[in-house]
Amino acid sequence: GYGCIFYYKNPDSCAFLCVFSEAASRQNVERDIKLTKKWLDQFYLYKVSQRKEFVANIPVLYGKDGSIPIVLDRNQFVLISKHCDNNVTKTFKYRTILAAPIGVGESIGCVFYRTSTFQKPIIRKITTSTTIQKTNKIQILCDSIMYLIFGARMVSRSCA
Repeated sequence: GYGCIFYYKNPDSCAFLCVFSEAASRQNVERDIKLTKKWLDQFYLYKVSQRKEFVANIPVLYGKDGSIPIVLDRNQFVLISKHCDNNVTKTFKYRTILAAPIGVGESIGCVFYRTSTFQKPIIRKITTSTTIQKTNKIQILCDSIMYLIFGARMVSRSCA
């Protein structure tokens, strides 16, 4: 059979690498390339997340800081079709409380991007961008008591 590999950049600057194999003739491969290029012209990139976009402040137990800000570490683009409704849902799933010490780059959750164009979501990890050291033993005891009495909402403190 006949086959080929080709690179195509559509009018919206989306780049695709395509592979065809097992075609009956060279004319069939050329026809398939032409039809595929026409089909690929419907796609464009849509920016769904901005680098340094704020997600949440997560309370930190036993840390010198009472909470850690969670921000996205990069821009995120998704491929969208011009022929579908362009609804993109962004779902955050992350830990709601952390215990010190916390280092840079620790995985604490994920972001799920769902589009009507594709069945499976795009999944990106959420990681910490700052370090939080463990605090003294008295503050650790106070954090434990506050957590037992009030839960995670009251652990976040403004003074150390």
